[in-house]
Amino acid sequence: MDTRLKLVRVVVLLTFVALLWRLSVLQITRHEQYANASSSQATVEASPTTTRGNIFFSNKDERVIAATEKDFYTLAINPKKITDKEAVYEHLSQFVTLEREDFDRRAARTFDPFEILAKRITSAQRDEILVNAPVGIEFLADRLRYYPGGSTAAHVLGFIGGDERGETGKYGVEQYYNDRLATNLSSDADGPTFLELLRTSLQYDAGGGDIVLTVDIGVQKKIERTLAKTLEKWQATRGGIIVVDPKTGGILGMAGTPTFDPNTYYDTDSISAFTNPNIQYRFELGSIVKPLTMAAAIDSGAVTEQDTYYDAGYIMSDGFRIENFDGKGRGTVPIQQILSQSLNTGVVHLMREIGRETFGEYLMKFGLGEQTDIDLFGEVPGNIANLNPRREVEYATAAFGQGISITPIGLTMALSAIANGGELVRPHVVDKFIAASGEVIQVRPEKKHRVIREESALVVQRMLVTVVDEALANGNATIPGYTMGAKTGTAQIASSEERGYGGEFLHSFFGFAPGFDARFLVLLYVERPVGARYASQTLTEPYSEIMEFLLAYYNVPPDRL
Repeated sequence: MDTRLKLVRVVVLLTFVALLWRLSVLQITRHEQYANASSSQATVEASPTTTRGNIFFSNKDERVIAATEKDFYTLAINPKKITDKEAVYEHLSQFVTLEREDFDRRAARTFDPFEILAKRITSAQRDEILVNAPVGIEFLADRLRYYPGGSTAAHVLGFIGGDERGETGKYGVEQYYNDRLATNLSSDADGPTFLELLRTSLQYDAGGGDIVLTVDIGVQKKIERTLAKTLEKWQATRGGIIVVDPKTGGILGMAGTPTFDPNTYYDTDSISAFTNPNIQYRFELGSIVKPLTMAAAIDSGAVTEQDTYYDAGYIMSDGFRIENFDGKGRGTVPIQQILSQSLNTGVVHLMREIGRETFGEYLMKFGLGEQTDIDLFGEVPGNIANLNPRREVEYATAAFGQGISITPIGLTMALSAIANGGELVRPHVVDKFIAASGEVIQVRPEKKHRVIREESALVVQRMLVTVVDEALANGNATIPGYTMGAKTGTAQIASSEERGYGGEFLHSFFGFAPGFDARFLVLLYVERPVGARYASQTLTEPYSEIMEFLLAYYNVPPDRL
């Protein structure tokens, strides 16, 4: 007989013997244990468990658990065992919310030994329920994913949900790094031996690797509180905040609405809440794009910092009239005023000086037409396909952030190229991996390419610092002791019913500090605020509040006397 065929028969025989042994353990050796459990008034059964790697928030020099595993119980009734339905209902109603009609329907299913009433029951809750429990109440023990912070950074974390493959990561880090976090069967690099297969069919290894995020729990909580307060104050429908280290691309905080609690994701009203608006929605973000146009003009040599231009208050392009926000002209003004007064005519002038083709190339170099490749599930690319080489007007509107749509993370990283000296870097939310073996793998910052020269970036940094010192809130938005660059944006929202724009706006704001050695870049936006026309009215205060917090929290020394 062929040697390989003999080996296969031996393997099958040994597997069969192992299964018989296991059945004998369950049916004979532990028969009394299970029999006793089944005869008690309320039973607790164990379900197979696996261990998934932990996720940690950063907290300056420490770690705080963001996601881990915890023992829970599923509460159920066994209709076959119930002798007093009313007693069971009255007892359980003291501890969990029950709808009488639903309970009665479940209790009537005498063909079903396990009707689930509630999930994620803690050990303490189970112990309370078991006191004087009537016959027919049962629990199934399980080890489930647990997020101690509730909805904190939910879009970054994601959650664990079921599909045809079983329990797996959904959205955020949980899905993007599912293979690193998930438990794997013990094996060597060449695959498990036969004896290992016998063991691992009943036993798992220590679990998947852990992940430490760049997201700082202190920063995250601060921006979430600030966002909630801002949305409530201005009755805005949606908003978001991103905080990044512009030099490394490390995301220190990311918040967006609507959000959810990953512990109870199944109770969320709409699955749209799972969508991270910072990476999965595109917006026309308006005038905070203007610094990119200025950077392209400076870097290409089309203009210098000392140049002037004539502002008539409007400009014509392909038969379309483009005006400043107030419709007024300023006459001959320094190009600094293009940013300080947010002049639409000014950036159209810059685009013309650069040239359409070169301007479009700069937008691509800033990454506006592609994904940033952030390590989160579901990112979509920006869309600048509207740039039609046969028409100038699309380039004209793109120069001030209309007619092209960009994700908030996409624009955050493009603006970071100005703040960090001219390089496009990849954003990331993971700082390090800790393998099950204990090995630590540090994530290294990834520089994609240089967008503008360092000297060009310095010029635009200086111009944006001037915006804060002289123009933003009439110069009253400065932070004592620090230089800071910033720019606001007020963009019209495209009408959903007809072509063109309606009367609703998206407000945006970005800033970085210290102004010439940036540690932080913050981007904020709110959609459809009520009671304020301009982003300077709605977002200057929350931005200043966040930046002051960051500078103090990380003990950044002042750079200005």
